[in-house]
Amino acid sequence: MKKLFYMLMVAAVVAGGDVSAQQVVWLKKSDRLDANGLPKDLKAPSANRVTREEMNAKRKKIDRERNYMIVPNKSVPMNPSIYDNSTIIAYDGKHTILPEGAVMFVPEVLSDRVVNEPVGQFVLWPEFLRQNFGWLRTIDLSVEEATGKEHLKEPLLEAIVADQRISVSVYQRHPISYRGDVKKQLKAAKSPGKG
Repeated sequence: MKKLFYMLMVAAVVAGGDVSAQQVVWLKKSDRLDANGLPKDLKAPSANRVTREEMNAKRKKIDRERNYMIVPNKSVPMNPSIYDNSTIIAYDGKHTILPEGAVMFVPEVLSDRVVNEPVGQFVLWPEFLRQNFGWLRTIDLSVEEATGKEHLKEPLLEAIVADQRISVSVYQRHPISYRGDVKKQLKAAKSPGKG
C-alpha cells in the first residue's frame, strides 16, 4: 500500500502537479482501495452496455431504412493490374509499361512492338529506353502540351512523323500521357485555312 501511495505521489509531482492534503488523506485510507490498488467504489459501465446481437439488429434496421445494399461494381475488375491502364512495349524478350497515351506515334514498321499482353521479362522504362534507343524516341513536353492546352509546333510534328522510331511523350524524363493526335494536328497545321 505504501508503495502505491509513494508511486502516485511521485507521478503527481513529476507531472508538475501538487498533491493536496485531501488527496493524501483519501489515498491513505486503505479501505477505499481494492487488492489491485483501484478505488473500491469504481464500477464497470455495465448498465448501458450493448450486446453484439443488439448492435447487429440495429445495424440491420438502419440498412433496411436506408435501403442500403452493397452491389459489386461490374465495371471495375476484381483483380486490377497495372497492365490494364498501361501501354506495353515489347522487344527481344523484354517489355516495359508506359502510361496509357504516352506513345505519341508508332510507325507502321514498328507497330508489332506495341502489344496488348506482357511478353518476356519486365524492365523499367529508363533501362528499356537505354537498351532500345535505336527505335525509341522521347519527346519532351510541357504539362500544357501534354494536356492539349497548347498545340505542338509544326516542325516538331513533322519530325515525329518523319522519324521511323516510336515517339514517347515525357515530362522531366518520365513518361506522361499525351492527349492529342500527332497526325491530326499535323494535318490541321498544314491546312490552307490555318491562321
